[in-house]
Amino acid sequence: MSSRRNRAIAAAGSVAAGTATGFLTNILTGLWNWALATGLIGMVVLWAGIEAWRANSDTDTVFPGISVVQRAGRVTGKIIGVRRPSEKLRQPVLVDQTFTEVAEGGSAIGYDSASDTD
Repeated sequence: MSSRRNRAIAAAGSVAAGTATGFLTNILTGLWNWALATGLIGMVVLWAGIEAWRANSDTDTVFPGISVVQRAGRVTGKIIGVRRPSEKLRQPVLVDQTFTEVAEGGSAIGYDSASDTD
């Protein structure tokens, strides 16, 4: 199950728990009527929809800098995600590397701050 789907399920569960609490409070106070029930159901559907949309939204996961994504099966040589001196790189950097195998003699470096002349 994906992380987005888990967030959506958790958000919907939060809505259900809040709704159940309100429902039980209303019954305990003895003020139940069908007009309130209809309004409650409408608000629950709206609230659950908004929470599910927010949970599936990518807006909270957008990286505000440079993003480097590298995928490879087998690495036999040297692979570097970002190679720049930090004083020249004035933005945050996210390096996401996934490899099946780094063979003997191979290396994977996410961020190498060595100078460009090396």
